[in-house]
Amino acid sequence: MMLIPTNLIVNEPEIIRGLTEGTFKLTGGIVRNVQDGTIVRHLATVGDSGLNALNVATGPLLNGATQFNIMQSTLTGVLQASQLAAGASVLGIGVSIAGFAYMAHKLHKIQNALQSIQHTLDQGFGRVESKLDRIADHLVYIELLVEQNRKEQQKLSNDLLDLHKAVFMLEFAKFQAALVHKKRDPSNSTKPALQASTQARLFFASQAQASRPQVAAREMVLTEMASQGWAVATASEAYLLMELGHTDEALDVMNQDIPQLRQNVTRWTDELIKDKQDSLSTAYKFGTEPLKPHISKSRLDRIVDFSSIDKDISEQKILAKTSDAKAELTMIRSKPLLADNTWTHQQVAIAEYLDGLAELTYRLESLQAFAELCHKNGIKNPADILPKEEGVYFIDPQP
Repeated sequence: MMLIPTNLIVNEPEIIRGLTEGTFKLTGGIVRNVQDGTIVRHLATVGDSGLNALNVATGPLLNGATQFNIMQSTLTGVLQASQLAAGASVLGIGVSIAGFAYMAHKLHKIQNALQSIQHTLDQGFGRVESKLDRIADHLVYIELLVEQNRKEQQKLSNDLLDLHKAVFMLEFAKFQAALVHKKRDPSNSTKPALQASTQARLFFASQAQASRPQVAAREMVLTEMASQGWAVATASEAYLLMELGHTDEALDVMNQDIPQLRQNVTRWTDELIKDKQDSLSTAYKFGTEPLKPHISKSRLDRIVDFSSIDKDISEQKILAKTSDAKAELTMIRSKPLLADNTWTHQQVAIAEYLDGLAELTYRLESLQAFAELCHKNGIKNPADILPKEEGVYFIDPQP
């Protein structure tokens, strides 16, 4: 087995400097060279403090842990500037040896988020402008989509109530129970949790792929939940297989499902960015006024990566698309569209939603890349290369 260098992020200031200066970029849990896309570092978390540290879209990265210094505050700025979607937080940013236990906790958070949004729908919304300040909050895109329609709010509330009674939530509960049981008694056989992960992966994959892309709150919530369940189950199954020393089988699972997840996210992206005006049927409209103040460049880039009509086009075409979208929004015929904030809020919601699906895919791809690193270097269990001390680490893929 080849030794792989693993360092606390505080001990690699050149990597953090590259992230802040734009030489490197964080994609899921991978630090890449912007120029050629090569992997520079993997992010890894050890222990509860490590998991909590990277389970944020905004806020303090390292919870004030005394062993870290200003470098972590700098990296926090990188994460905040990226405007990471909260919908992707069901998967931690970095790989973790406690992955399956973490997943059980996040499944509970999904259930709480649904209950919270249902309560908000029942009570009605306050000033929506304040929600733009916390756009990374989980499921807040729903509020922006149905803010003007009290009848639609009540209907969606009933739909979410029915959802709790449906097979959909029963599958979440069964899956969560298996992971919690494994967490409570690690000495028990991994087989029940592995079986539950496989069943959940197949169920949620079928639900996500059967969805019909449309700008409708109910369908968007169901698809997000199915996609989260799919990603969590895939990651859990992969972690459990790697724990057993079956990294090759973990890769087989991810190599099968991740391309399907990416294809499904692309399907939703292509449909949700469509507009009656061809010049607005592009993700690059998110980089124009009045949307630009609410949608970061990093968020725009992630959405573009899943847009089949925008990805891998020349700089000249990017400028043309952006210019055309900007011109359309300044035309007289677009004035009614911008007369109030309804269209703007809807587009911000769509961007938040699509970015959540994109970031979810990136984080699963990060686990896939880490498994490939382990496989390449003959590492049977990822726990063998991660330190025992809690914290957030960089793993060098080029030992």
